[in-house]
Amino acid sequence: MRSLIYQDNLYSMRFNFLISFFLLSPLFGYSQYDTLSLSRDFAKWQHSRDTFENKLKTIIQNLQTQMSSISVISQKDEKIQNLRDSISTLKENSEKEQKRPELQKKISNLEKDTFSLNQSVRTLEYTIKNLNSLVSQAKLDSISSNKKSFSDGENSYIRKLAIHYVQRGNDFDSLIKHSNQTSISRDLNLVRNYDSAYLVLTDLDIYFKCLDVLKQPYKKSQVDFSLSRLRQIKRSSNSLNNLRTDISSYIEITKSLNVAIDAISRIDANNVPANGNSQLQKERFSTVIEFLSNFLYNNEKYSNYPFLQDVLFNIISRKRVNADARITDLLIKVDD
Repeated sequence: MRSLIYQDNLYSMRFNFLISFFLLSPLFGYSQYDTLSLSRDFAKWQHSRDTFENKLKTIIQNLQTQMSSISVISQKDEKIQNLRDSISTLKENSEKEQKRPELQKKISNLEKDTFSLNQSVRTLEYTIKNLNSLVSQAKLDSISSNKKSFSDGENSYIRKLAIHYVQRGNDFDSLIKHSNQTSISRDLNLVRNYDSAYLVLTDLDIYFKCLDVLKQPYKKSQVDFSLSRLRQIKRSSNSLNNLRTDISSYIEITKSLNVAIDAISRIDANNVPANGNSQLQKERFSTVIEFLSNFLYNNEKYSNYPFLQDVLFNIISRKRVNADARITDLLIKVDD
């Protein structure tokens, strides 16, 4: 379009130049005839020019019209694209809508399955509850049965235990040898309904409790009470007789050990302290052993007195380490 307008202006400039040239030609010696001829030619050129300009305007108008049409078409293309997008969206929505009944059907089926599952869970819970009841009852029955079996077994064992003590009641020494305070206390509770066996065990219980008196420092009240209890046992037994003798002699052997302790303490007081001197340590310890040996020689049954044994070992332990160690605190108080 711009090219056509440019060409039209170019032609107009050229044409005006020619007219000016010929009008000024008389000045250069051209004839009048030539001037008239040129005027006619100019009229023709003018007519041709006008005709050309009219055609050119017509062409330009047509082009402008076409350009407008192109713009309208472009706008219509945009509308068409928008319509296509809308159609595509409608199609998608239409597909979704078409799928909605299928989705609703799935939801409905899921709801049915959920309801069915809930029913199954309730049934299972009810079954579990019944099973728990059955298990609880079975446990109670089992416990009851086990208790009965245990009770039967226990009664059978107690009967055999009672028979054992009754049959061996005349061999009191053997029962003492194979018993102790713990087993006697236990069996006393078991055979309390069996009188004969209970009497045997009662005598055994007295024996072992009196035996404990020798594990304690001498006390006249305990010695007298133990001797009284031992006299209640009317059975033939060397162990029983020996225990009576040991308890009766407890005061004499205790006094004998006190004499040895006192003699050793007087020597410690009268002699020069060893003060770590190895030679003096040996001499002084030899003196201690001499006094204790005399005690043991004069009391052959000292091993029957656990408490006195502990005192004897304590003296030896102290003096072996330090001959100057004091032992007066080991003297045993005797209440005649």
